[in-house]
Amino acid sequence: MKQGLISALVIVFVCSLGQYVIPQFVGGMGDEMIGNKIAQRVFSDRNLPLASALSAVLLLAVLVPTLWLGRKREA
Repeated sequence: MKQGLISALVIVFVCSLGQYVIPQFVGGMGDEMIGNKIAQRVFSDRNLPLASALSAVLLLAVLVPTLWLGRKREA
């Protein structure tokens, strides 16, 4: 039961970080989410270095807790 709960938490966490379309429809452009900022830097500002840096931060924000939870489950 605990492993299923952890897996569900990770799946929801990963999906919620990358979505930028749904917050635009629900909350408008005033919401500040990292997916929105990455899309804005790529498509509007054409600031690709900042977009890639934000993407790396997003990747680390997902990868570090996932690896930590995986290591914790093995021990």
